[in-house]
Amino acid sequence: MDRVTKQINQQYNDFVEFVNADPSQSNQKFREKLLEELQEANQELEQEMQSQPVIEKMRTFCNDPNSKRSQTPHGSVARMSREINQNAQAQDCSMLIQLEDTVWKYKHVNHQLQANIQVFNLQQTTSDTICRHLESQLQEVLDKLSNWSRSMTIKDLKIRLNLENKRLQELLREDFEARNKVKQQRFNKLESNQINLLNQNRLNSQEVEIQKNQITFAKVSLDDSERRIVEAVEDRELAEKRAREAEQRVRVLEAYLEDEGGDFTKAQGETKQTISELNELRSQYNRAMKERLYCQCY
Repeated sequence: MDRVTKQINQQYNDFVEFVNADPSQSNQKFREKLLEELQEANQELEQEMQSQPVIEKMRTFCNDPNSKRSQTPHGSVARMSREINQNAQAQDCSMLIQLEDTVWKYKHVNHQLQANIQVFNLQQTTSDTICRHLESQLQEVLDKLSNWSRSMTIKDLKIRLNLENKRLQELLREDFEARNKVKQQRFNKLESNQINLLNQNRLNSQEVEIQKNQITFAKVSLDDSERRIVEAVEDRELAEKRAREAEQRVRVLEAYLEDEGGDFTKAQGETKQTISELNELRSQYNRAMKERLYCQCY
């Protein structure tokens, strides 16, 4: 029994040292191998215990807290297996965090490389353009040099440069004059447009003023027409009232002549007065109707 206990302790210590010595071996294959070895050690322990003749001593050994078995660093094989699995899971989490950190760093470096590649491509394009421009200028200079005669002296070159400078100045002067001419044309066109716009605004203001006067006159005429219509209505109502009164007088007169045989001269005078009043009322009514028709027409 002492031999088996020592063997188990030795294997446990070996496993702990192995795990601590190489933490990177915390993969599934390593855990399976470790569990197999622990199961084999457990089977050897059971076989050794079954081969002992005295069972009571084994029970006493198992139940005695002071026995060497109870002095095992972590208790039992199952406990050791759980601790190893926990260590392996902790190592897996640590490796996963490290892997995520590595992936993030790789993405960051990849973005920086992409940006640097774009800048490099842009610089390369610019450099190619500049190189092509310089090559074209160099080729032009070489063509000119190849066309020149070897006997051409520095004096001839100066004369030619002076001619080219004069030609360039002439071209610049023509360009300056053309630009001034275009500017003057634009200024004249702008000035004419501004004058036309001012004239148009003046005409529009005059038309607006005329329309305003017409509207004012129409409003005054409308007010006058409404006043005349009101007066005509009042005159018509007054004429109708007087006509009713005259008719009433005529009926009273007729009744007086028929019933009482009154004074004929007096009745005749009143009749003439009533007829004159009726004629006056008729003329007022006609005048009011004419004014009303005039107001309706205008």
